[in-house]
Amino acid sequence: MPTPKAKELYSIVGFNFGINNLESATALESDSLGPYSYKYRIALREAVNVDLTLTGGVRRRDGYSLISSGRVTSLWSDTRLSFGLCVRDGYLCRVSEDGVLTQLTTVTNEYICYAYANGDVLWSDGTRCGRVKADGTWGYWGLPVPPKPSASTASGGDLTEGRYRVAVTCVDAFGRESACLGFVEIDVANGQKIVVTGVPTSGRSDITNFYVYCSLPFGETLYVSRRLDLGLGGCEISLADLKRGQELVTLHLSPPTGAKFIRVEYGRALIARENYIVASSPLNFDLFDEAYNTIPFDSIVTGIECTGDGWYVGTEKGLYFLQGTDLDSLKVARLNYAGVVSGTMTRVERKYIVDKGRDAIYWLGTDGLFYSGSPGGEVAPLAAGRFKVGRFASGASLTRQLRGSRSVLFTVSPTNLDAERGIAQVVPPLAPYKLQGAAQLGAVVCGI
Repeated sequence: MPTPKAKELYSIVGFNFGINNLESATALESDSLGPYSYKYRIALREAVNVDLTLTGGVRRRDGYSLISSGRVTSLWSDTRLSFGLCVRDGYLCRVSEDGVLTQLTTVTNEYICYAYANGDVLWSDGTRCGRVKADGTWGYWGLPVPPKPSASTASGGDLTEGRYRVAVTCVDAFGRESACLGFVEIDVANGQKIVVTGVPTSGRSDITNFYVYCSLPFGETLYVSRRLDLGLGGCEISLADLKRGQELVTLHLSPPTGAKFIRVEYGRALIARENYIVASSPLNFDLFDEAYNTIPFDSIVTGIECTGDGWYVGTEKGLYFLQGTDLDSLKVARLNYAGVVSGTMTRVERKYIVDKGRDAIYWLGTDGLFYSGSPGGEVAPLAAGRFKVGRFASGASLTRQLRGSRSVLFTVSPTNLDAERGIAQVVPPLAPYKLQGAAQLGAVVCGI
């Protein structure tokens, strides 16, 4: 059999049509370089461990090396900090620039959410909440709420007759004040004083003082009456102690509790738990009013990101846009009935976008399509009709700029939990990658 000449063979010189896994292999888009050319540019069906360049070329991804052994999850960093964070073998760890891991505290769940907030990092493992300070040391996020005090009357005072309200909060060394569980009421006769007991005499290491609040007779507003050092346990309130200090503003608020997602924008911290989002008090990330600042959704919240004029919120069953930055005047709109794969929603800063005037949000939908979202709730599917992935339970995403190429990298884990036990995963026929063994995850790159 004679050897064919080069011009009698088809030569693929680029994948300028991108990737297409919906058409059959024989129906992929193609285009020759000329009417008599044997060189073609075509669409890519499937590839492993490579990136496509802007000109349609194929470039193998860089390799990797082991920095630290053990099971590592929840890797996170921010360009404003000199360290990163991760969970290794049940401990929250600080990661230095040269890859050294330092244990900070134990966690109850190996999947952690984080948010940068004024130089600190707020984190939660779904049960506990904490703070990593700008110097990389561990701290608390939110203060414990002291119990209601006990109040009684005694003679030898100078109060006027009436019904008084008494409450207690705790304060840390930075002046941050806790929420207030509630108040007690006591009836006082002329010439009596109020004896307050039941204030904790010990507490968390960061607690330094307690504020004792008291109202005027028959009044509803409470004001600071006494400041107690840790260990005193109680005090007496006379006429000179009434309305001496600030008004109680933390009544019926609560500290942060276990969150699946945390975001800090517009002077508030937002935490997602189950099927609802709770916002903190303005300019106070330690206190939350769950009675008034809670927004419920149709199913479990799987992602939340902020734009210049609102929030994108993904759930297992849909996509929402919360228009506005003031919680009292938010407009909630449902944009899509396809849910968001948990953990894949990410915000890409405007410097990485072709349209540098605004940020963009990217995510993987439960329908297998990738989406982008812009301010105002403008959503666009990416490569619709050309590319689709299978069904996945969760994932993670990050932005990457490498050799002039900008992309969003998605890593997803399968819905079949048997994969965690080493049982082979059944890969949908349209999946653009292969799963081999329990530890390998599929990675998809979406160019921006």
